[in-house]
Amino acid sequence: MRCKSTLIKNALCFVVASAMMVSAIPAVRVEAAKKNGWIKQGGYKYYYSNGVKATGFRNIDGYTYYFSKKAHGKAPKGVAVKGWHKIKGSYYYFDRTKGFMARGKKVDGVKVELDGTADETSYAVSKIETMMRARKLVKNITKPTDSRKTKRKKVFKYMTKVPYIGYHFLKNVRDQKDWDIIMANDVLDENAHATNGGECTAMACALGYLLHECGYKTVYITDDDSSLYGDAHSWVEIDGKAFDPLFARTKGWNNYYNASYNHNGSGANLWAINRRNVSTGKDNE
Repeated sequence: MRCKSTLIKNALCFVVASAMMVSAIPAVRVEAAKKNGWIKQGGYKYYYSNGVKATGFRNIDGYTYYFSKKAHGKAPKGVAVKGWHKIKGSYYYFDRTKGFMARGKKVDGVKVELDGTADETSYAVSKIETMMRARKLVKNITKPTDSRKTKRKKVFKYMTKVPYIGYHFLKNVRDQKDWDIIMANDVLDENAHATNGGECTAMACALGYLLHECGYKTVYITDDDSSLYGDAHSWVEIDGKAFDPLFARTKGWNNYYNASYNHNGSGANLWAINRRNVSTGKDNE
């Protein structure tokens, strides 16, 4: 019993001594490396400087960017914005792919001054606001991690479910420079009507603006009216392929989503006569 007691005492002394030695060793503080430069996370791009996330306007490697100062919808604070944005009362354009600000050029048919602000003609403001509405809807329908092809399919599917309502008809507004904007907003502008919707041209115009915000640079609103003032049918064309949300709904997707033109039953049975470029606003270019 005495031996056992001695062993226990020795063990306790060893534990206490070890603890004292450990406590005497100065603590070493290990800090995680601070983030610097561009960081992509969750489909969004951020810029860090000494671990601090950038916000507002920033000049980086000769380009100007804008990082959101607060969260907007699904997008967190500090995201590098893309597309058209209204900042402190002025409109600016940030490349839809890389995010840098445009200066001294035309973008989407809108003149951009050397300081990056848009020349605010009534047409320019109306078009910019339409593109901003389209971007907002794209963000609601898609995920930031979606591929461009996946976004295309999601916005097309959304458009096939839009109520068919004839607020405007192409033959009545074609003489107006902004007819595509007018008709797109039958669907896109939440304040335009009690129920947002449209007929085939309104659907095509809205889809055209949505696809442009998905990253497609050359998008055409296309119709088959040789007289220009008859009862036209309209759809969207990208890279020679047809995207017709109304006919996809009534006749099936196979021949009207990303479909080649074919009049023998194995493609889009459509006759493309007139085309308007969503970006430039020009016809048949």
